[in-house]
Amino acid sequence: RVTAEVEPAVREIPSPGNELSDRSAWLQHVMTGSWADADDWLRPWRQGMIDRLMAIEVDTVVVSHFVAINVAVGHAENDDRVTVFRPDNCSITVLDNDNGGLRLVEQGAEAETLVR
Repeated sequence: RVTAEVEPAVREIPSPGNELSDRSAWLQHVMTGSWADADDWLRPWRQGMIDRLMAIEVDTVVVSHFVAINVAVGHAENDDRVTVFRPDNCSITVLDNDNGGLRLVEQGAEAETLVR
């Protein structure tokens, strides 16, 4: 008896342009780096996602994407890399936000995704 909600804060990483070919090259570059090295305009997106996850007060299912899942896991593990692991399609990663911090309970299955 719960209605699903679309939550913009947990969307996939935004890109600087609309061209799919440009996004692919840009994303491949971003994914090999760290958040400290990422474009300044990405930091509010990342922080907004972390803030939203930290504000959840009840057990919740969040459906999102590769980089977004890595934001949550990276924050929980205090790891600044953009790609901390490669979550497989439909894998389930479990996090807990008790006691004022985000904690990784269970990392989802990893895919054999290539990052160049």
